[in-house]
Amino acid sequence: MSKRREILQRINAIKAGILFDSDTLISEEMKRSDITAAFWKLKKAGEIRRLMKGVFYKPEISSYGFGELPVDKEELTRYFTKKYNAHISGQYGYNLLGLTEQNAQTVTLAGERPFKEFCAQKCFFDYMKSGVGYLTNPTDVPLAILLDALTNIDNVSGKTGKEILARQGHM
Repeated sequence: MSKRREILQRINAIKAGILFDSDTLISEEMKRSDITAAFWKLKKAGEIRRLMKGVFYKPEISSYGFGELPVDKEELTRYFTKKYNAHISGQYGYNLLGLTEQNAQTVTLAGERPFKEFCAQKCFFDYMKSGVGYLTNPTDVPLAILLDALTNIDNVSGKTGKEILARQGHM
């Protein structure tokens, strides 16, 4: 099987609306340049879209006739938490845990490796230093978010430390 055909098969196996890059598809027998060339050919043919440098997705079409759908916030967050070895934090994370009713426009990622604030499809991402380091177990993420909330209690909209702990059933 040719390299190009193998790359196309791997991309076709990815669901629409899921972000991917060359690291997603690379294997020992493939060169990064082959993957990049395939990306650009598929982009030119309109089969995939470029989100930002090196990051692509297959467009998802609305079943209601509204055309192409943007990549959803959860998928953007999943991809960038993995890419930056970070976990969700800030107002977005606090909202996911039910610590605040505020719906954040910016997703804060807490990690060890700083990155510059950026925007992807009208979703803003910023960095804060993690108080717990890199989490290898996904079940630890809610605890890390709670720790971040308690550490940055002044930034949790409308809540005191006692209210946060009570809401989580710890008091």
